[in-house]
Amino acid sequence: MDAIGHALSIAGSMTWEVTWALILGFALSAVVQAVVHRATIVRTLGDARPRTLALSTGLGAASSSCSYAAVALARSLFRKGADFTAAMAFEIASTNLVVELGVIMALLMGWQFTAAEFVGGPLMIVVLAVLFRILLREGLLRRAREQAGRGLSGAMEGHAAMDMSVPAQGSFGRRLFSRQGFTSVSHIFVMEWAAILRDLVAGLLIAGAIAAWVPEDFWRTFFLADHPLAAKLVGPLVGPLVAIATFVCSIGNVPLAVVLWKGGISFGGVIAFIYADLLILPILNIYRKYYGARMAVFLLVTFFVSMVAAGYAVEFLFGGLGLIPDQADAEVPMEGISWNYTTWLNIAFLLLAAALLVRFWRTGGPAMLRMMGGAPETSGGAEQADRRPPDDDSLAAAQHAHWQSTYARHPVMYGNEPSEPARHAAEAFRTSGARTVLDLGAGHGRDTLYFAHQGLTVHATDFSTVALEQLTAAARQSGVADRVTTTVHDVRDPLPFPDGSVDAVFAHMLLCMALSTEQIRTAVDEIARVLRPNGLFVYTVRHTGDAHYRTGISHGDGIYEHGGFAVHFFDRELVETLAEGWRLDEVHAFEEGDLPRRLWRVSQTRR
Repeated sequence: MDAIGHALSIAGSMTWEVTWALILGFALSAVVQAVVHRATIVRTLGDARPRTLALSTGLGAASSSCSYAAVALARSLFRKGADFTAAMAFEIASTNLVVELGVIMALLMGWQFTAAEFVGGPLMIVVLAVLFRILLREGLLRRAREQAGRGLSGAMEGHAAMDMSVPAQGSFGRRLFSRQGFTSVSHIFVMEWAAILRDLVAGLLIAGAIAAWVPEDFWRTFFLADHPLAAKLVGPLVGPLVAIATFVCSIGNVPLAVVLWKGGISFGGVIAFIYADLLILPILNIYRKYYGARMAVFLLVTFFVSMVAAGYAVEFLFGGLGLIPDQADAEVPMEGISWNYTTWLNIAFLLLAAALLVRFWRTGGPAMLRMMGGAPETSGGAEQADRRPPDDDSLAAAQHAHWQSTYARHPVMYGNEPSEPARHAAEAFRTSGARTVLDLGAGHGRDTLYFAHQGLTVHATDFSTVALEQLTAAARQSGVADRVTTTVHDVRDPLPFPDGSVDAVFAHMLLCMALSTEQIRTAVDEIARVLRPNGLFVYTVRHTGDAHYRTGISHGDGIYEHGGFAVHFFDRELVETLAEGWRLDEVHAFEEGDLPRRLWRVSQTRR
């Protein structure tokens, strides 16, 4: 028990020593990510030219991710048309060239390690690009793209799919210090912590155990520390192997790097060890799922060689400049809590973390947190994919996460004025004698509130808890809360209302969401069930004459994704099929928005 207590004590001391630095690093990272848009990233990674690789490295560093999310995001970029080499450069940078890693390394090991990390990372990417240019064959790349198109799930897919950045309107400061900016930073901050927490705790515990239980002489012998030249040659080779064996990735491997440095591994060996978080066994298995077994082996070999090369480069570069710190000065933190600058900094930054956590909690963050490990989006060639049904669970999970994030970052994103279809529907509902209206996919409620102000009793549903919270607050503020009720509901599920219980149903652009044709038919059957006889159903959908039809990422069954939003484009045959058993009153074509979106407004009456 004493040995376990000693190990936990060391782990706890390390945790206390780095707490403020971790909060600072993740806060700075969140600020950067809040103004970097994923769509911008995809547009810039179309080839492997030096300029593109430099951009992918910079954007990767700005899009800080845990190792699992970085790997998932790189696969997503590759599927969306990014060059494979550029996607891998992005992956390396987004987990190894990030501000929080640099801060924690500087605090625990010295600024020289942070400098080496940011010098060696680009060198590693250059070596990798050269290896890809020489060794990567078109056949292997083609098979990898086909495998990626299958959409097999890895880890942190939902987290990788979320774009929580602030819209590019106004200056950097204006965006950052706006309510949306505060919300975006809080969401990114908490989600990044959630993504790395498991690995961080594991890394601290493993580091504490090794520091307490493994004699220093073992490491000195293992790393040939008493033979300086041999240690410099062996360190970068052995460092990645140790990383692979420990299963710890992301920022969690820094505490163990401290122990290894104190134990005698070379300076370059430490850097190669840090880089190898992208080669731990669970991630190698994800590479196999994403790209196939042969590409996984190819990535293992080429990544390993580039990491070793970067380790040698920083070893001899920093050694030649006299910048390698003395290993004799290395110490594993063991002091615990005392009243010093660390304690005061921890208190200050814990208060900052608490403020961000409260904001996260109050703006729909918990629902997003539940989605962060969700399955990936599906895609493939447009012609082939359009003939197959979508992967419903995977697509639904990604869309739910995306809408939650969007509503949280952009409150009242569609404004307060009702849509034109809602104005038309309100008049039609009054003419039909309707008193109760079911507003499906109500979002933040601009149309719901309009119906209520027209004297109708409205029940609003949406699968976004964030949107419905905004709707409820707006109903209270505008004095119509007594005529509005809300229910969290996914249209894929049966409606939670009795048969014949509503007079009219309205659905603005709900049925053209990421729903399969079968799910749409089932939803319309449910709408018929809850409508009274002669009840009116008014809905709008984007149709196949829209400019986005057959462009973007195809999910099959007429569903295409643009900017994270998936749309099922209707043809006239589908409209007429959905009207079977109804009286089809009107199909009206209209346009909306800047593209413009091309839609049909359909009115049909239950027989």
